[in-house]
Amino acid sequence: MWAGGLSIQGGVVAGLVICLWFIRRHKLPAWEFADVLAPGLILGQGIGRIGCLLNGDAYGIPTSLPVGVIYREGTPAYAAYGAQPLFPAEIIEGAADIAILFILLRIFRRKPFDGAVALTYFMLYSLVRFTLGFWRANSLTILGGLKAAQLTTLGTALLALGLLIYKWKEKSKRQIGMAGVKSI
Repeated sequence: MWAGGLSIQGGVVAGLVICLWFIRRHKLPAWEFADVLAPGLILGQGIGRIGCLLNGDAYGIPTSLPVGVIYREGTPAYAAYGAQPLFPAEIIEGAADIAILFILLRIFRRKPFDGAVALTYFMLYSLVRFTLGFWRANSLTILGGLKAAQLTTLGTALLALGLLIYKWKEKSKRQIGMAGVKSI
C-alpha cells in the first residue's frame, strides 16, 4: 500500500543523475541547464497527477469534505477504502504543481542567478509534497507519524533553501566586490 510513496522522488533522482552525467560529458553549465529543465519537470508532474487520479493511485485518506473523490472498482484506492470519499490529494497536488510552474516561469524571466529556478522548484514542490503527506494514504509511515516521502521531501526542501541562501549571499558578495572595483 505504500508503493507510490517515493516514486516521483526516485524518478527525479534518477533523472538528476543522468542529467549530471550528460552535463559533465558535454561540459554544459549545470545550473543553467537545471533552470531550463525545472519548469518542464513540474508541468510533467502536474499532468502526471491526472493519471494518478484516473488510476486511483496517490490517493488521500478518508474524508468528510464535500470534495472527496470516490474511486471506481479495480483501482488501488478502491481496494484500500472501497466506495468512501477520499481526500483529493492528486487534484490538489496537480493544481499546486501548475501554480509552481507559473512561479518558476516568472522567476525564469528575471533570474537573479543561475540555479534560482531549479532550487525554487525543489523547495516549493518538496514543501507541497511534505504538506500533502499528512492526507495521503498510500505511503509508508516510518518516523514519528511522518511518512518516508515526507522525510525525503523535507530534507530536499531544507537543502534547496540552504543552497538558495548560499547563492544569494554569493551574488551579494560579487555585487559588493564589483561596486568596490567601480568606485576605485
